[in-house]
This record gives sequence, structure tokens and C-alpha cells, in this order.
Amino acid sequence: MYLELNHLSKRYDNVVAIDDVSLSIAQGEFVTFLGPSGSGKSTILRMIAGFTRSDSGYIKLNGELIQEKPPYKRNLGIVFQDYSLFPHMTVQQNVAFGLRMRKVSKEEQARRVADALETVRLSGYEKRLPNQLSGGQRQRVALARAIVIEPLVLLLDEPLGALDRKLREEMQIELRRIHEALGVTTIFVTHDQEEALTMSDRVAILSGGQLHQMGTPYGVYERPATDFVADFLGRANLLQLAVVACEDSLIKAKLPGGSLISVPAIGEVATQDDIQVLVRPEHISFYPPAGDTPCNTVECAVERISYHGSGAYAILNGPGDVQLIAYISARELAEHGEAHQGQRITVYWPISASTILSRRA
Repeated sequence: MYLELNHLSKRYDNVVAIDDVSLSIAQGEFVTFLGPSGSGKSTILRMIAGFTRSDSGYIKLNGELIQEKPPYKRNLGIVFQDYSLFPHMTVQQNVAFGLRMRKVSKEEQARRVADALETVRLSGYEKRLPNQLSGGQRQRVALARAIVIEPLVLLLDEPLGALDRKLREEMQIELRRIHEALGVTTIFVTHDQEEALTMSDRVAILSGGQLHQMGTPYGVYERPATDFVADFLGRANLLQLAVVACEDSLIKAKLPGGSLISVPAIGEVATQDDIQVLVRPEHISFYPPAGDTPCNTVECAVERISYHGSGAYAILNGPGDVQLIAYISARELAEHGEAHQGQRITVYWPISASTILSRRA
């Protein structure tokens, strides 16, 4: 692998900031470190950059140990949330700063700065000062300054956090476009789940200094390794079930209210085990699926509908105090009409959409 983190740990007095984290990143990958505040994602980024030393473990970049290298010798491009532009320098001078520190010739500086500004679509802005730019334009200048040095790895520490939602979504597209154009290995740090799932080749999910799971956006969302990952990555129905029968590839289990459902068999599960099962809201429907898709069904009452423009979330009360969340798309609403509070309905979800997270004998 191109970048390897091996058994990294870091403590601040009695606080464990990083707890034995190991992961590998391939050359050219776009990987996101995702987690809540205090999860350790920015600390790991700072270890890679050389701003923070680990207490144990090591980091390899392109086969070379880099712990003892100072930050300026690691050839990494870094963009922070506050951009850290020099207010008295023009766009051209800000972007060229790293090249001047590396004593690159003026001719080469001019060529590479022009290329970087063209890449981030800021050609013609060379003479402007940072206070003459919008937030999105300042972010692009910081990005141009990071890529102009032709870094081995591009490190992005919550660079979109200060932007409004619309601009943030536009910059997500721009960052992916730039990544694909340059092919540079990129590590993106964020606490925004949608951002991580939208932009990444793979996502590393952290909490409490530990790496909970690393995988593709689809893999971590649909097949989370822990209940933390399941709950952190969007809305989740976490069902507590009692196993009553184990068949070839299916498990029969009961909800607290007695409803019997089927779950794909994964791992060692026995009759009378208790299991925790994930079902995402978008897999639960008010309407039976077309065709002969095997489904689970539960009788519920609608407690509340929460509209979100492109669809709605329904909070549902099932038997035995079981509560479910279902997502109803705008298309379904248009075809079948709105649900209303107190309405009695049967909900459906494909058996294949259930994932066992844990078991207890």
C-alpha cells in the first residue's frame, strides 16, 4: 500500500486520543476520516502531516518511514478549515508560497501557479487579495496552494465546514473533479456523514480514538460492523430480536411484540440467542414491492410524519413498543398520497435488507 498507518496510539495525560489505529491507503485513493468531535480523525491527520507525534506505532509513505521527517520534508499538501491565507499577499503570491520556500525558479513558479489556478478554475484572479474573494474562492486558493507543490498526499482537514450548504455541495463536486484530474492520494476529514458517503472511494469511521470500520460508502452504510457505525451513518432501525429458529440461510426471530420476521443468516447464531438487527428507513415501505421479493411485514400506527422536500420520514409505532422509522420517497407520496397521524398500516421490507450487528447467547 502507498500509505500505511501501523498501530498508532496517542495519549494526552489520562485521555486516550488514538487507540491502536492501523489502516492502509492505496495510491490515488480518496479516503475520508469520518467521526464525531473528539473521535481522533484530525489527530491522525496531524500525525501524517508531522505536526503531532504518536506515542507508538509508525507511518510509511511509499515504503519509507516518515516519523522522523519534519513536516516540510514530507511533501504533503494541506488545506485547513480556516484556509490560513496570507491577507497581505495576492492570490498568485499565496499559491506560490510553497514553491518559493522550496526555491523553485520564478519561471517554474509562474507555470505551476497558472496550472494550479486553472485546475481550481481561478484563472484571472491572480492579483486579488483574500478579502476580495468569496468563501468558496478562498477555499479554492487554499486548495491551489496545496496542489501546486505536487504533493505525495493531499490532506484536507474539514475544508468545507465554513461554507453554506449550497456552496459546500458545489465544492464537493469540485474536489472530486480535481482529485480525478490530478490522481493525487487524498485524505479528507469530516464529521458530515453525507459528505463522506458522497465523495469517498473508502471511508474510515472513528470514535473515541478507535477505528470502527473502513470500507466503501455502500459497504459501511449497508453492512456496518458495529451498532455505532449503523447509528452514526444516518438514521437506523436497530431491532432487538429473539431467535426462534435457524433454517438453511435464514433466521426466524421475534420482535418484542411477538411479530415474526426473517433475517439472512450470518455467522454463528443459535435458537434462543438475542440478536440486534439493522434495517435502514429507506428499505421500509408502506407499499408491497413489485414482483415476488421475499419481505417481512409488521402492523404499525403512524405517530408522526416529517417532510424533507425530496420525501418524508414516518415515525411508526409497532406491537410491543417497537418503534420504526420509514422513509417515503416523493414519488411514492405522489403515487399513493400522504400518510396521516394515527393511520394503521402494514409496512414491508425485503428480508435481504436486514443485517445482524451482534448476538448474545
